[in-house]
Amino acid sequence: MNGRTIGRRYAKALMAAAVARAAEPDTLLAEIEAVARVFAAEPRAATLLANPKLLAADRNRILDLVLDATGSGPLVRHFLHTVLAKGRLGVLDDIVAEFRTLADAKAGVIRASVASTVPLPEAAATALRELLGRRFGKQVVLSASVDAALLGGLVVRTGSLTFDGSVRAQLAAIHRKLLHEVTVA
Repeated sequence: MNGRTIGRRYAKALMAAAVARAAEPDTLLAEIEAVARVFAAEPRAATLLANPKLLAADRNRILDLVLDATGSGPLVRHFLHTVLAKGRLGVLDDIVAEFRTLADAKAGVIRASVASTVPLPEAAATALRELLGRRFGKQVVLSASVDAALLGGLVVRTGSLTFDGSVRAQLAAIHRKLLHEVTVA
């Protein structure tokens, strides 16, 4: 079983616990993201927690230190201690990604990224956000980046969909059309 599948199972369990306890998914997401950032910044801590030679009580104390530092609430604390006990802390990033997807779906949010050759002006970002919002019927959280490899235009990704309006894609389409017309003629 891959990390994404395991992460999805644990994320669903956390969401079910959140619903049962009327906890706010966005708050839980912020808490587990904070813990994941600590482990990303201090990979030695994650390695230590994965060490089977270390006593379970010591691993729990180390995790408690991280949870105290991030200000995690009781639900996230219990959840992450369960994840640690099951030896699945190594897939925490997958759990976070899957929980983010579930929290977004519950809140009616879709995430999209846009790449352009130059920084996207705020007016263009707002227009794109509104266009995608109408297209998907959801609130859009947009993250923009600059990709110098693009010749021009935009590449928008949301979920498994990609809208490629780059000059490179347009030139490739023209090239395919010309080749098709030459071979048909």
